[in-house]
Amino acid sequence: MGDNYDWVTSEMFAEKLEELVGKMSAGEILAVPGVYEALSEELNNAVLDSLQEERR
Repeated sequence: MGDNYDWVTSEMFAEKLEELVGKMSAGEILAVPGVYEALSEELNNAVLDSLQEERR
């Protein structure tokens, strides 16, 4: 059947996730379902401010 991952701690998981994400390009990260939506909402004002600055 499946593997038992009871030995994996939250800290171990978070560290490995950060390591794997660090190897991904921004485009790969944004292509993960839900990530674009979450980041665009979180960074909405920063994106608009940056675009406004570039326009000047």
